[in-house]
Amino acid sequence: MVTRMSGLASGMDIDSMVTKLMTAERIPLNKLNSNKQILTWQRDQYRTINSKVLDFRNTAFNMKLDAAYLAKKASSSDDSVASVTASASATEGNYKLEVTALAKAANLTSGDLMAGAGDATKTLGTVAGVPGLGLAGNTTLVITGGKGSANIQVNTTDTLSQFVTNVNAKSSITGVKLSYDSTLDSLFFVSSSTGDAAKIDLKSTDPDLLGTVLKLPGAGAGATTSETETGTRPTPFASSTAVIDPTLTATQTLRITYQPTGVGAPNNYDVQITKGKTIGQLVDDINGSPLGQTGVTAYLDSTGQLAFMNPDNTHHLTFTDQTADGTDIVDKLGLTSSTRSAGQAFNTVSKAGNNASVKFNNVVGSYATNTFTINGLTFTAKKEGAAATTNLTVSEDVDTIYNNIKGFVDKYNDLISTVNTKTSETRYRDFTPLTDEQKKAMKDDDIKAWQDKAQSGLLHNDGILTSGISNLRSSLTKTVSGIPTSDFNQLAEIGITTGSYQEQGKLYIDDTKLKDAIANHPDQVKKLFTANDGITTSDDGHGLAVRLYDQAKSWNEKLIAKAGVSTSVDSAYLIGKNLKNLNTSIDKMNTKLTATETRYYNQFNAMESAINKLNSQSSYLSQLGK
Repeated sequence: MVTRMSGLASGMDIDSMVTKLMTAERIPLNKLNSNKQILTWQRDQYRTINSKVLDFRNTAFNMKLDAAYLAKKASSSDDSVASVTASASATEGNYKLEVTALAKAANLTSGDLMAGAGDATKTLGTVAGVPGLGLAGNTTLVITGGKGSANIQVNTTDTLSQFVTNVNAKSSITGVKLSYDSTLDSLFFVSSSTGDAAKIDLKSTDPDLLGTVLKLPGAGAGATTSETETGTRPTPFASSTAVIDPTLTATQTLRITYQPTGVGAPNNYDVQITKGKTIGQLVDDINGSPLGQTGVTAYLDSTGQLAFMNPDNTHHLTFTDQTADGTDIVDKLGLTSSTRSAGQAFNTVSKAGNNASVKFNNVVGSYATNTFTINGLTFTAKKEGAAATTNLTVSEDVDTIYNNIKGFVDKYNDLISTVNTKTSETRYRDFTPLTDEQKKAMKDDDIKAWQDKAQSGLLHNDGILTSGISNLRSSLTKTVSGIPTSDFNQLAEIGITTGSYQEQGKLYIDDTKLKDAIANHPDQVKKLFTANDGITTSDDGHGLAVRLYDQAKSWNEKLIAKAGVSTSVDSAYLIGKNLKNLNTSIDKMNTKLTATETRYYNQFNAMESAINKLNSQSSYLSQLGK
């Protein structure tokens, strides 16, 4: 480190003198930084244009596809019966739809729970002196829906509000939701889906829960064919949050085999047990699987053992470990020697949803939801019954096809306008990038005005840009070969023409002519854009969208090779390589300037030391003469 002297001996402002000397020395560094800034600006401008080229390329890709020219529209004579939309695959014509029945969810609604004003804070059990719902003791409610099953703990101290919350906490597993309305004093069970597969199946071993307490119509004793399978784990699970096996490292596969009534061969249901999985998560996984949809329900019983409720005691559950390693996951769960109790009595109540039933041109169809697709037409059914009939008309969607083509033309015009503006900008060579010192002496508005001039014209007459535009124009003006002479083979024939020379290739659309071409010759319009003769050495037989896509793709690749993208490393593109070389030169120059500044200070320090020495000698000699 150089010790800088203040210049007290010489009377010189050494810092100021070194600063001025270094200003001259930094001229080559400023030039390097200026070149770096110009390259950075050029790179960013290339990338901005490339984003437009890429946007146009994507639009051209869409216009290569038949779907852009096959849009259909459909109308319903009675939208209150069913609304309709058409896909490209719909066939033009007239049709009739009759909605015999709408798809419905499964619903269960209770009676008046308290025979009076409703109150969500009332408990399910009887409280002395206060009318509750009359549940005699704690029990469980098994809910099976279209998604799976869950075992809900029901306590006499639970309020109606808490009961609703507990049921809904498992709705993602069961597919059954519950709500309570105090004004009607009623509970509303509803399936989250519609159709024949939607269901609400409630079971409880308590003889009063479903009918007497929850007042659900149709509740009654079910067949006593249910059984429970209960684990015998030596150390019961403390709670549902207990980890199944803290020492587990590899994922285990538990297979549960079951043959529900009405099914031929037994089915295997595999559940994955990963490191850190809790017994509660395993229960939810089992209940939310296809096994849960059969009515089999897993739960953690009051003793901390994994248990299963099986609605069919003639077909037992079996458990096997499908992972070939040293861990026996069946044993870890206590299911190796599980106990079985058969003939358990349940009270039950069930409701099922139903499919939508329709006739499309007198052909009967059934659908799980009220939104369904027939023959390329997507319907939303809204009304059912004898009068629920609507007539449908499917026709070509001229406006959508026109908008697709217009959007393509607009993207093209925007791209060439941007590029033409950039390549014709004036280059102000006297306006070089400002240094930090220069910016300090200027106002913000002046800095902006200067920088705008400095960035202008950096891509003036740029070869990559001018050739890219030229290739696009050439592709548009060439006739598409291989198309019959009586069909459209040029843009002008469908009402799209090029403006004056001064407008540098801008396209104009004759709306009437283009829409007429789409309406009367849709196949010809499509072929003009999408034709592809498969020849790779020439694009003469390619449609206009195919040509422009290929040209945009090539242009895009050239721009990336020149300026990269935001995620590119410097060594992957030309400007980046130049920037990398400049950074190396700048680093070397900074090192050199540091050494030069040190040398200047060393020289001034030597001078100051010599002057100090002379001053001391002069003072000594003056003292001798006295």
